Amino acid sequence: MLQSNSSFISVIVHYGGYSGGAHGYENRVSFNYDIKNKTKVELIDLFAGNSNYLQILSDKSKIYFQDLLDSKIKETFTEEDDNQAVQDYVSNYMTMIENGTKPTKENFSVFSFTKDNIIIYFGQYQVGPYSDGAHELEISR
Repeated sequence: MLQSNSSFISVIVHYGGYSGGAHGYENRVSFNYDIKNKTKVELIDLFAGNSNYLQILSDKSKIYFQDLLDSKIKETFTEEDDNQAVQDYVSNYMTMIENGTKPTKENFSVFSFTKDNIIIYFGQYQVGPYSDGAHELEISR
């Protein structure tokens, strides 16, 4: 639980399973509630009427994940690696980042918040390969 006080509840639940294949799956769901007003908190509510909030999240997320990819490339590949294989890897990864950070409600639907931050949770394969694990991004409110 990220927040539970007299004003708000913000919870993220992790669950998973195995239904065959190379590995199991993990999903996350969030529940955000305004106790005083007895309403569900939507992501737009955390952006004080800024209707451009999805583009803001998209831009920040894209930069964050592109920086992670740049670091991973520097740590993982050498000059001896097959240039075409590296280019294919980067291209596929960038496609996941581009699609997974588009400014849509679906891409940013799982979130939690505290007084100071918003945490966006990205699904498996949303912004990178399974081997990278689950991703999340914390943004100052």
